[in-house]
Amino acid sequence: MNMKTTWLKWLILMVGISLLIAWCTKMNNETTHNDVDTTNTGTTAVVDTETGSAASYSTEEVAQHASQEDCWTIVNDNVYDVTSYAPRHPGWPEKIYAICGKDGSSLFESQHDGQPKPEMMLQKLLKWALSK
Repeated sequence: MNMKTTWLKWLILMVGISLLIAWCTKMNNETTHNDVDTTNTGTTAVVDTETGSAASYSTEEVAQHASQEDCWTIVNDNVYDVTSYAPRHPGWPEKIYAICGKDGSSLFESQHDGQPKPEMMLQKLLKWALSK
């Protein structure tokens, strides 16, 4: 192999790696409807990114989002919009659809029991806190 061919293959490889890194970063940083704001007080407030104000939903409001096309659930007093994730759920979409519009805390805990990956995925879907 000559020097020019080796250099060209190296360049193509580096461009490919750069594109892969950019794509992974984009997928990891998908925008959601909210952000989690942790302050020095040790408390976590869920904030609407459009208005910047703290927001919450009641169980009655969550119950209005009980279809496959609009699926919210409650897990440990937080409201999650799982509509886009349900079809990709590795444990079958039906498990997610079963908790649309309901409190899915016990099902989530019994299925995932503190496993880090499901917890991390759930946090990406966080919508707002449940009002008490």
